[in-house]
Amino acid sequence: MNNRISKLRQNLFNIEPRVCSQRCKIFTESMKKSEGLFNSERRAKAFYEVLDKMSLYINEGELIIGNMAKWPKASPFILNTLLTG
Repeated sequence: MNNRISKLRQNLFNIEPRVCSQRCKIFTESMKKSEGLFNSERRAKAFYEVLDKMSLYINEGELIIGNMAKWPKASPFILNTLLTG
């Protein structure tokens, strides 16, 4: 394992797991604003809002980036009723 990978691995082990509600809040606000539209359009708008407004972080040494939550090693909070309703 090279030095960059070892650092990334160690940093990941040192981070405390968390729960992030940012994605859920953005999705919920978008769904409230789009009431009355078709569900497919509402979900597309909500998806756009999430992609547009989510926090983006890039850790040192990362070659592939992207995130599901506001912090590393965080789990996004998603309401099933919004996704199935």
